[in-house]
Amino acid sequence: MEKTGSLTYFDTKVVIHHDGTNKWYAPTEFKSICKIDITYFPFDKQECPLKFGSWTYNGDYLNFSNQRDTADLSQYIPSGEWDLIGAPVKQNVVRYSCCPSPFIDITFTICVRRRVLFYVVNLIAPCIVLSALIIFSFQLPPESGERMGVVITILLGLTVFMLLLTDNVPRTSEVIPLIAKYSFAVMVEIAVSLICTCFVLRVFHRHSTRKIPLWLHHLVFKILAPVFLMVPPKSRQANEENSKHMNELCRLSSKKLYNSPYFGMSRLSNGVSACHEQAKSTETNSLLENGNIEICVPKESELLKPNVFNNISPDVALKFDEMIYCMHSVIDHLKATRSTENRKDEWHFVAMVMDRLFFWIFMITIISSSVLFYTLIPDLG
Repeated sequence: MEKTGSLTYFDTKVVIHHDGTNKWYAPTEFKSICKIDITYFPFDKQECPLKFGSWTYNGDYLNFSNQRDTADLSQYIPSGEWDLIGAPVKQNVVRYSCCPSPFIDITFTICVRRRVLFYVVNLIAPCIVLSALIIFSFQLPPESGERMGVVITILLGLTVFMLLLTDNVPRTSEVIPLIAKYSFAVMVEIAVSLICTCFVLRVFHRHSTRKIPLWLHHLVFKILAPVFLMVPPKSRQANEENSKHMNELCRLSSKKLYNSPYFGMSRLSNGVSACHEQAKSTETNSLLENGNIEICVPKESELLKPNVFNNISPDVALKFDEMIYCMHSVIDHLKATRSTENRKDEWHFVAMVMDRLFFWIFMITIISSSVLFYTLIPDLG
């Protein structure tokens, strides 16, 4: 069976000239194994030396000389994967310890550069898109319930991307390719963002009965919120002022009522029980939870007037007695409800500040890693 590419199996004739020069044009294919360096894959250049010489005849019998400095590339067919930069030719004269005469060889150095369009579209661009999605995942509101699903989906997408990367990168354990370093950095960033997302959701859904630790309250409300130009909820201060005002009115009205000669008449018989029954009703609780209840109390100036409670009838005094106890009961319930809502709003605000913090941290980190990846790319010129 004839072997293609073997010099001994080509049936071509030798051309003999009158001056004794013999020329034999035998087409053949040479396959060479070259050690490649994929440190900057896919932005790499490779050099493959091809040495032509004879171990049988030394320089006294066989002399190799190059007619030009580069190989003839006029018949070169461009490749879709590699760009041929050049093929310089060099004559080498080497003397070995075994023989007194030198050995001459001609070395062709094939310099090629990998075309990067395929790898940019199929490997680098998806990696950049996945890293950008991590940044904008922190813009999703925690109450949407899709944060964890989005981050886990991005992590699974990167896993599929890593399988595609493994199929296209040459297999070697000597060096780690540049694109593999970048994809590994993105995977670490996505994993850390998943942990940060769990922390934010944990803070957002924190039970409202637990108070914010002092160190966390100082970090969020005193340091991070002013830096990010975020305004804390102001309902807490307003509710406290309203509660203080209502308590003060109750205290003044109670003081005047206590000095009335009719005070004490069945003050515990119907007033407190009726007030508690009213506070426990569904309609009152609904109004208290929604924060829409309004309590009409006399003005402080009216309470401070003399003889307001001194000339009242026993029935009116009893009504005032019941009203005061109802006001105290409603105020206590309202304070407890609003205190729970305030803690919940504060935990939500802490989660919002953490989201903003992680958004900027991951944006800076991903942009820095991408810029560093770009600066490590060698000159392609």
